[in-house]
Amino acid sequence: MSLATPSIPAWLAASLQVLPDTSVPWLRDFRMQQCAAVLQQGLPKRRDERWRQTDLSIFTQTGFHVPENTSKVTCDVIRQIRRIDSDAIFLLFINGCFVPHLSDIHLLPSNAIACSIHDAILQHSALLQAYWQHEVAVQSHPFAGINAALFADGLFLYLPPQCQLSVPVHIVHLVSNQQGVMVHPRNLIVLDEYAQLTIIEEHVHHHASHYWSNSVNTVVAGKRAILEYHKVYKAHPTACYIALTQVEQKQDSRCRFYHFSSQAQVVRDDLIVKLQEKHAECEARGFYGLTQQDQSITHFVEMDHQAPQCKSNMLYKGVLREQSKAAFHGKVLVREQAQKTQAYQANHHLLLTMDAEASSRPELEIYADDVQCKHGATVGQLDADALFYLCSRGVSRQEAVGLLLSGFVEEVFADINPIVAEQIQLLLDEWLQKSHGSEA
Repeated sequence: MSLATPSIPAWLAASLQVLPDTSVPWLRDFRMQQCAAVLQQGLPKRRDERWRQTDLSIFTQTGFHVPENTSKVTCDVIRQIRRIDSDAIFLLFINGCFVPHLSDIHLLPSNAIACSIHDAILQHSALLQAYWQHEVAVQSHPFAGINAALFADGLFLYLPPQCQLSVPVHIVHLVSNQQGVMVHPRNLIVLDEYAQLTIIEEHVHHHASHYWSNSVNTVVAGKRAILEYHKVYKAHPTACYIALTQVEQKQDSRCRFYHFSSQAQVVRDDLIVKLQEKHAECEARGFYGLTQQDQSITHFVEMDHQAPQCKSNMLYKGVLREQSKAAFHGKVLVREQAQKTQAYQANHHLLLTMDAEASSRPELEIYADDVQCKHGATVGQLDADALFYLCSRGVSRQEAVGLLLSGFVEEVFADINPIVAEQIQLLLDEWLQKSHGSEA
């Protein structure tokens, strides 16, 4: 490796020398291609514009290893993580591996497919390859290249035409009884035309700390498909989460993405949406609340308008304290043929202490001349006048702070699916108690 080539930590380079599951020719070639690209590209540096605000020092300070095996989980733990909705179709991953005997595959319609990526490669190869992302932009998404080389398992979920699920699919990624491990789930979710689906993707831990989750999701929404996707991070304070979600939307499809995150040492979440055919619509909303020093989160959201008369909307809000850091980069790309585009993006931060840091970078790149696009961003503190008013009416300072924070967050989840609203509210209440309890 030349001196000009970005470095790879020794522990990661060693892991990349032993690629899993190379028995299938096309998959072996895919892994080797991505591995070579990663070794050549290296991890992002501060000078890399897309990554300069993401703290990746955790990868040079320590190493991670592959889990030795899928640990056993007690029935009490399973009951606890299934609490979102008793009617939800539960799909469980433990330490990066799909666990079918603890999942509700039998509750899916008979013509739908839900299985591990490993089984899909063997049993549904033609269908899987039709939607597989064979090219990975390692220069922009180096961790997606690492995932491509090292993923051991993941989920293949396919809904055929007209398949509309009335209950959500609850996907849980559990890291259990492990320290210092890395998992690389790779998921492919396909909604064929007129299909409808609600997903709750939840990341949790049990007797685990200092772990790294590096996931890649590919989502394809066919003609007139409807998808509502909720991602919830309930991480250990020393955990690291890096995720890339790539979305392709066809004509008249509707997708809504919600993101909730608290805790974790490092979170980097990228959402890349391609509105490929006319009248497609996508909405992305997120809330992140960091309450401890040395915690950081970065959101990168890109809406790529490739067809006319499409709509996109981004709304992300964050609340920070105690030397925590957040960065938001939202980009709307409107290509020349994407006339009549409507695109909006907004990002707002509240800083509860003077040592918290937040940055926002909204970006518009427009090549069409008949569009409606706008963006906005703010960074500020709690309204002192509103706080004084509430306290003057007999409300305690702690309660007043809680009310103002609740009002700030409420907009993000105002239109959320009632099926998951209760669980999101419980998470918000828990976070609010931690946040304004220490602020007061």
